[in-house]
Amino acid sequence: MVVATRASQATRLSLLLLLLVALQAGAGPTQAGEAPETRWWHGELSLASGLDFSSGDYDDLVDTEIWYVPVSVSYLFDSFPLTDYEWDRLELKITVPYIRIEGPGDFFFDRIGDLRLTEAQEEGLGDVVVRGTYLWLPAPRSPLPVIELTGKVKLPTADEERGLGTGKTDYTLQLDVARRFGEWTPFLGVGYRFVGRPPGSRLDGSWFASAGATYRINERVSAGLLYDWFGAATPPRHDSHEVIPYVSLRLSDELSVSPYLVAGLSGHTPDYGLGFSIRYRIPVR
Repeated sequence: MVVATRASQATRLSLLLLLLVALQAGAGPTQAGEAPETRWWHGELSLASGLDFSSGDYDDLVDTEIWYVPVSVSYLFDSFPLTDYEWDRLELKITVPYIRIEGPGDFFFDRIGDLRLTEAQEEGLGDVVVRGTYLWLPAPRSPLPVIELTGKVKLPTADEERGLGTGKTDYTLQLDVARRFGEWTPFLGVGYRFVGRPPGSRLDGSWFASAGATYRINERVSAGLLYDWFGAATPPRHDSHEVIPYVSLRLSDELSVSPYLVAGLSGHTPDYGLGFSIRYRIPVR
């Protein structure tokens, strides 16, 4: 499903930004390795949005253009209340997207006899996504990587009849790791999406994975390259491969912006795409 792929890519980038924030903050709360006194509700409120545009034929005869605009609210707890470990974190996030689709898109290629019209144009509310991420930070000077474990639920709020969603709930689990080596931060991720099947569809759950690295140019500017692989959700389809170069800009301690490009390497991906994410962080004490 192309819409699900675009939403997954936005999620991957937001998780990568969370990893980078954790790495930039250091291995622990203080360089001395001593955690300051905190209450369970201390943390960081984040407001985020952005734009993801993509264009491609997706193995069809006509190109499809997709505009995906997520609006998110998240809260990152300074200390995860269910463990005694000093440097773990928990982030809870809800994302409400706006979607505009122009072209066939093959969004319901997997549903027999239910293709969009060639010149169809639809827009509206997308599927709301609720996400919880456990972020484990190693102790100071530890050789272990930063680890993220994420669970995500996609709620069927998009209009199925207008081709904006499947009308079913999806569940996703994913694991990401990153380790800083000087100015370089390589990262790896893997996950699985459990999809709800609309009547008459042949949708299956699928694996996905990513790999890449970020280079810190200075304290406020980083650049990197992300490779994404998505397993085919139906037998007729092939796996999807994308390469995403990106830049992370910390405009201030609170505000960051991350523009990126997308290059599709397989038939069921966009020929090209571009976008940006913007995030404003508010400490809560």
